[in-house]
Amino acid sequence: MFYFDINMDIKNTQSYNLAFKGMNARPLKGIFMTSDIGGIASEIRLLRSKTGLDVFTLGKNGDIVSENFAPEGTIPFQVMWAQDLFSFTEKNLFLETEHNPAVPLIKEIGSKLEAYFGKKYSPNSYHLQGGNFINVETKGQKEILVGNYELKNGLSVEEIKDRFQVDRVHSIPQVAAHLDAFMFVDDAKRAFVCDDELTLKGIVEGILKIEEYVKNNFLKIRETEARRMFDLRDNLFKLLVGFQRISGNSPYAKTDEAVAALEKAGYKPIRIPGRVYQFLRTNGQIQHQYGTNFANAILHKNSVGDTVVITNASTNDLYFGLDREFEQKVGFSFKKMFEDSVAPYIKKENIHYIEGQDYAVPSLLNNLGGIHCASSEII
Repeated sequence: MFYFDINMDIKNTQSYNLAFKGMNARPLKGIFMTSDIGGIASEIRLLRSKTGLDVFTLGKNGDIVSENFAPEGTIPFQVMWAQDLFSFTEKNLFLETEHNPAVPLIKEIGSKLEAYFGKKYSPNSYHLQGGNFINVETKGQKEILVGNYELKNGLSVEEIKDRFQVDRVHSIPQVAAHLDAFMFVDDAKRAFVCDDELTLKGIVEGILKIEEYVKNNFLKIRETEARRMFDLRDNLFKLLVGFQRISGNSPYAKTDEAVAALEKAGYKPIRIPGRVYQFLRTNGQIQHQYGTNFANAILHKNSVGDTVVITNASTNDLYFGLDREFEQKVGFSFKKMFEDSVAPYIKKENIHYIEGQDYAVPSLLNNLGGIHCASSEII
């Protein structure tokens, strides 16, 4: 379970080939996942009546299906992260065929996706990992947000324009390894950007609300509940101290830098308390391990035009027992912080949190990924 060691700086962990791919809110044809790992695909499919979103994955015989999903364990770990490996545009399909040990299987799956969805496989010498670009189309204008590392690593603006058939390319400073690890965009060009200072302030407010609840209800509640509340307060304080130190020493760009670039590109940044993390070192690279990441989400427009967000359940909420009952009683949870920050733009009933079976989603977050990493949008 994710929990802070307040004496921790950077830990070592096994290296996994992960990536993310963000898209702005638009009606999707569906999402593709390589398997039903942890029951996640099944859980998202059960929301179809509310979201209107179809889920496709590999069936037991290896074909593309929208039901009777392949169970967990039928696909190698390296192929689970669909966002990194299979990138859809309106006409084309791009595959990661350079740096993954499962390239033959990726190509096999790619040929099935090509036939099933009618997308043309387009090989390229440099695979732009899905998590580091966000396609945006408003009023007939097609543009793309790209993490600034990609332009430093060899791709040119003209190459990106040609590959994705867009009119404009905007380079965005990376506050994390990929764009969709810290932001998502809606069709009104609002960019919802994680701001760690807002998260820290929210945790402080949560601690104060717990103390206020005990103060106002001490004569009514049992001793066991009072002790639980004080234990929770103390554990949240440990989380606060650890996260304050770690977020203040991030090797990535500052939120203010990303916000400035987005404003210059004509977007309206909305700061959100969307993540809690610690750092891990993998093969010499420093990456985030998340306890909470609401930004790594699937965005979709439902039948009435509302923005739907399908995102990760917060490991911090699950670990501390901050369920809806507690939230109503005390007025604090990590998901409530997020919901309050997006309330003017996204309805609470249109935000769906996926847990999976046996803490499957927290396991994804601990392995540097999330819901969005494990799925690829079909447009």
